[in-house]
Amino acid sequence: EIVQFKTGCCDHEMGCRTNRDNGNGRTVRNLVDDLVRLMSSRLATDGTSQHTRGQLTTFTPEDLSELALEKADETLGRACATDGTLDTLVQSIPKGDL
Repeated sequence: EIVQFKTGCCDHEMGCRTNRDNGNGRTVRNLVDDLVRLMSSRLATDGTSQHTRGQLTTFTPEDLSELALEKADETLGRACATDGTLDTLVQSIPKGDL
């Protein structure tokens, strides 16, 4: 689902068209690179000096959650930023402008 969200791909049954520029293979490689970075950061700061092979080769659910949050922030950040689309809509609700 993270790949689908990041690339903007959708089910053909939904009637939407995918953009050929999405580069699913490149996106997957970048997501795995990001997961490795998150895992490395987690392991470097966990206070343990020795890690097992499993710890060094396994992504945790927390790694995936963190990745999903990062990608959502990257993708929606402009719309959600101060004075972005969502911020503007939220500010218009109390004013009755919506």
